[in-house]
Amino acid sequence: MIVIPPAAQHEAYFTGIAEDIWKTATTDKSELYKEMIQESKTLVISFNLNVGDDTKIGYNCHFRFFKDTLYCFIEELGVTD
Repeated sequence: MIVIPPAAQHEAYFTGIAEDIWKTATTDKSELYKEMIQESKTLVISFNLNVGDDTKIGYNCHFRFFKDTLYCFIEELGVTD
């Protein structure tokens, strides 16, 4: 899997998150893998990370196969409520 994080200095951190999300998604819903390959679909998973006492930052992971390689682009959405 090739992971494209929102910031290069956090590449290892977001790679771990993306791998965990992908493993959970494909374990729980095995049909996703087939749909993504056969129908060129993108899987988008949203999550929040706590960065302080009350501050959460939202992210979207976009998983997509391109030329038989799985890519994960991580989009930072900003501070959430």
